[in-house]
Amino acid sequence: MKRLVDLVRQTKQLIIEDSLFRNAVFLVASTAIMSALGFGFWIFVAHLYPPEQIGEASALISVTTLISNISLLGLNAGLVRFLPTSKNQSRDINAAIITVGVVTMLAAAAYLAIGRLFGIHVSLLVTPWHQAAFVVLMAAVSLNTLTDAVFVANRRAEYHTLVYAVFGFVKLILPIFLIPFGSLGVFMAYMLAVIASLLLSLLFMKRVSNYKISAQPNWNVLKQTRKFATNNYIGVILAGLPSQLMPLFIIKHLGTAEVAFFSMAWTMANLLYIVPSAATQSLLAESSHDPQQKSKNVRRTAKLLAAVLIPCILLSVLVAPYLLRIFGIQYSTGSTFIFQILAVSTIFIAINTVRNTVLNIEHRSSGIVLAQAATLVTTMGSITFLIRYGLPGVGLSLLLGNIASNVCHYFVYRYNRKHPVLHTIVPVEAEETITRENVGELLRAYGVTNFSFKQLANGNNSYTFLIKQRVDTLHVLRVYKKGKKTESEIETEVNFMRYLQQEGLPVPVVIPNLKKSLVSQISQNDRQWQGILMEFASGTHPDQYNANIIYSMAKNQARIHIHGQEYAKNRTLAYNRHLASLPEKLSPLRFAPKGFSHFDFDATNVLADDRGITSILDFEGARHGPLVACIYFTLTQIYNKKPDIDGLQLYLTTYQQIRVLTWIEKVILGMALALKYKKLKLLFVHK
Repeated sequence: MKRLVDLVRQTKQLIIEDSLFRNAVFLVASTAIMSALGFGFWIFVAHLYPPEQIGEASALISVTTLISNISLLGLNAGLVRFLPTSKNQSRDINAAIITVGVVTMLAAAAYLAIGRLFGIHVSLLVTPWHQAAFVVLMAAVSLNTLTDAVFVANRRAEYHTLVYAVFGFVKLILPIFLIPFGSLGVFMAYMLAVIASLLLSLLFMKRVSNYKISAQPNWNVLKQTRKFATNNYIGVILAGLPSQLMPLFIIKHLGTAEVAFFSMAWTMANLLYIVPSAATQSLLAESSHDPQQKSKNVRRTAKLLAAVLIPCILLSVLVAPYLLRIFGIQYSTGSTFIFQILAVSTIFIAINTVRNTVLNIEHRSSGIVLAQAATLVTTMGSITFLIRYGLPGVGLSLLLGNIASNVCHYFVYRYNRKHPVLHTIVPVEAEETITRENVGELLRAYGVTNFSFKQLANGNNSYTFLIKQRVDTLHVLRVYKKGKKTESEIETEVNFMRYLQQEGLPVPVVIPNLKKSLVSQISQNDRQWQGILMEFASGTHPDQYNANIIYSMAKNQARIHIHGQEYAKNRTLAYNRHLASLPEKLSPLRFAPKGFSHFDFDATNVLADDRGITSILDFEGARHGPLVACIYFTLTQIYNKKPDIDGLQLYLTTYQQIRVLTWIEKVILGMALALKYKKLKLLFVHK
């Protein structure tokens, strides 16, 4: 008894003090409640409706889920990743809500146009009024899923639990009153429960994030999450297609009653499946708040999943025939074997879910798409041969799909581990004043004690070190040279970097130290050292300005300038203005548009791969000034490397697809380049 009391006390303490554990517990609780009440729902409908009606409604609900997943555009994962650092969550949330709502209604309308091709025929989709209602209700389904991300991102998953408890209770009760509607009644119960939980979510969001429905949408959040969300969006669609299309496949080959048996087994299996999903959502949110603890959080999540899932899987396989009997003897006979196969699949699903989350944290979400594609191809390829064995063949196809995804993840992991794309490292003999002790003291501010380091190419004002923890954890430490920059100047540089990163530009993520400060400072031997720690960015410095690099650099510089102008509007610029040189003050530059920018933007300060720029580095020269001066510097670096006007014209043409130059900027650029290189044709470089 005492051990039980101690366990309860320790669990309570963890819930209070450990946000990762607390979020995971409440998200798992959401799953347990929703699944338990879901059992009740299917028990009711199994005894109130014939299998044929349940099968038809289940197929329509699967289509509803597919439309919702397509319409989310990956923004639910994007909000979990970026809301923790948002300056105005209401504006970001509203932009996502409007986008997802509109896209969902368009997707639902498209489905109605081709719905008969899927063999779904219920009265809801017959008249124009019913079709209009379906389109609106579909928006509610997507938004209900989207709002979950707000609670997870803010580490307030207890509200997520309450919302899904209400969802489950409403869905449980309504089928009793909707029996006369047949299969439509089952579907209506599900949709009305969605509306109830969505309204409750909007109410709770005011408490969690001070959400204001009237806040002006911040459309920049779509750009910020685009790269992160795009691969997740594709990955979610690919991941959902096998299970969401399977009911339609079963209807065609095995009949509607078999869909009911599949749905019961799938519902039970989801009690297990959502556990890794809930735990890894907490992992993503926690690592977004504190990226440095990623590896530690991954290990803790894996241990938590193993402790919970292994006993549950074994128990599920053993009690499946008896548990399914509560739906009716026909379900015990028809659903047991496929459920047992789906339960075993949980092991592989958990591995996939953890690896997907790690790739998200590392901004390598393209690996997710590859793994989910392997699942889809294997599942849909094998089902064409295994459907002859009935529902057990369906279960084996889904199992094989998840195993294929595991294999794909293994090769992705091996590739990322054995072939990391590092910075181009220029060996530099460390100065006597920079020692391992100095580096170690700065790293202790971040809780890093066990590391190896290598000095990289240095900037004018700083030293740069590659920090390695274990095999898979790399960071970059920048240590500022004595007397080169004040703490205020460093903070200006770091804050601008962080702003650009939040706006979706490929800028290294600056990691806060244990005191939540972005800049760390130590004193040793009567000397002060200041440093910042950043996430490692992959790629190499381009050795030439080819068309791909020019295109990518121009796009990114234009985006920096647009955001740099916005960044400057509400900030005190006295510090930056005194940096402007006398020639700038006396020249036409004073009339050119100004903003914060890099002002040292060339191939030596970017990393790239075959697709373009992966990271923009070294914001040491960041300041407020004429943006045309920043463009001029970049163009001279390109022309010095290859004196070809075509490269400059390609750069400016691409740049102006994002930000159009003013007439004064065009004049300044043409004259400055023509005078520098003594070539008249450069006067018209902007043409």
